[in-house]
Amino acid sequence: MDKSLDVESLVVQTDIRGFEVLPAGRRVETAPEFIASSRMDEIIARLVARHPRQLIVFDSPPLLLSSETRVLARVAGQVVLVVRVGVTPRQAAIDAAAHLDKKKLQGLILNQATYSKLGGYYSYPSYG
Repeated sequence: MDKSLDVESLVVQTDIRGFEVLPAGRRVETAPEFIASSRMDEIIARLVARHPRQLIVFDSPPLLLSSETRVLARVAGQVVLVVRVGVTPRQAAIDAAAHLDKKKLQGLILNQATYSKLGGYYSYPSYG
């Protein structure tokens, strides 16, 4: 939020080649307004210009629990919805997807799913 700071100077290098992190910083009440601001547009443009052939991934809180996340979804070029198997209720996933621009929604990731080969067609015992 401090316009005097150079965004690139805040990017943290990791030990994974090509993977850098820009920490979110401290929590502020005006986060949704900031995310929707021209300053955020400028920051994203600078990060894209820094590495135009790489992806910028925004990790956010659950969509239904955070107004910041809904605003961030509007700023993003593409969105992937992540749901936790056995924890995220089906209706919550449906409701979250309803908040997203269908042109931006690229898919869904089932997090913490386990695979078990049960011997049936497509690994489902009674599929058909």
